[in-house]
Amino acid sequence: MVEGVLNIIRKLVEPDVVYLLGREYERTRLESIFCTGGGEKERVTSYYLLVLLGNLIGMPPHVWQERIEQACREMVSVTTIVLETTRFNDWLGKGQLFAVKTNECAKVVYRAPGVKLCEAADGCVGRVGREEWIRKRMGHARAFAAGAELYRLRMQYGMAAFMLHQSAEQALHTIIKAGAGYHTHTHNLERLLRYAAMAAPEVNDVFLRDTEKELHLFGCYRGRTRTAATARIIK
Repeated sequence: MVEGVLNIIRKLVEPDVVYLLGREYERTRLESIFCTGGGEKERVTSYYLLVLLGNLIGMPPHVWQERIEQACREMVSVTTIVLETTRFNDWLGKGQLFAVKTNECAKVVYRAPGVKLCEAADGCVGRVGREEWIRKRMGHARAFAAGAELYRLRMQYGMAAFMLHQSAEQALHTIIKAGAGYHTHTHNLERLLRYAAMAAPEVNDVFLRDTEKELHLFGCYRGRTRTAATARIIK
């Protein structure tokens, strides 16, 4: 299925390199009086990809992310991070955590002929002072949550919802930066949840998207819902 996804991407834009950051699985198990051992099946329901582009062709990375994900949607759910190759190379040369981890551990599923990436620098920038940064950002998340409770008591529900959004956003940004070393500027909670799940799959059990109403609140128009019988596994 990865080959099919790559074909779709290459019809939109020619990437320099595509890394496979993770997969999401759906696992089903059947047990009956006739088959106590069960019949367990597992299929990939989503891919997480880093797409490096040598030329953004005048469009910002977030536009390419949306275009690629929408194009792949009929085949399989895809979550992408799109970066310019020069930027990723710069990160590698500086020992940036996300770039180094990706280069060391992620599988390269596509590389254009002649494309070479620079050697990763020793050590990872971003580790120094990370704990202090995490405490600060989580402090912001707790402050926004406290503000939401205050506005709820005042029955100012619009402001309460805004504060809750800010609290979730701060927490998810922290998980992504602390767990994956990646910083995104998006304010979209649904995308933040998908990015955060790469580092902490448990967020999907905190921010439920099981019903049509919950999916609508998160703006999740991705053609799938979760059920209690479905195990979501990121590898």
